[in-house]
Amino acid sequence: LPLGDGKHNLVVKKEIRKKIGKEAGDTVFVTLEKDTTKRVVKVPQDFRNALRSKAAEFFDGLAPSYKKAYVDWIESAKKEETRQRRITKSVEKLSKGEKLK
Repeated sequence: LPLGDGKHNLVVKKEIRKKIGKEAGDTVFVTLEKDTTKRVVKVPQDFRNALRSKAAEFFDGLAPSYKKAYVDWIESAKKEETRQRRITKSVEKLSKGEKLK
């Protein structure tokens, strides 16, 4: 959280503070690094097979977080019939250029 004068307040969980020997209010110095790791979402084959050209094109253009939302929703189905309904619904939404809400 910005404090002004180029200073920031960083909230650190109690467990982490304990591990590094710090208390609430102590000053710490941190180094930030840009994460350039490419984000890859493993798309289940049944979902990939169901994607038609327009839906596939839109899906492939989505940011990894949006792709992950679709995949997680599909994979969280407990029953095969639910999974298939979600795949069908996903293809419909993607064909219309819609992200999962």
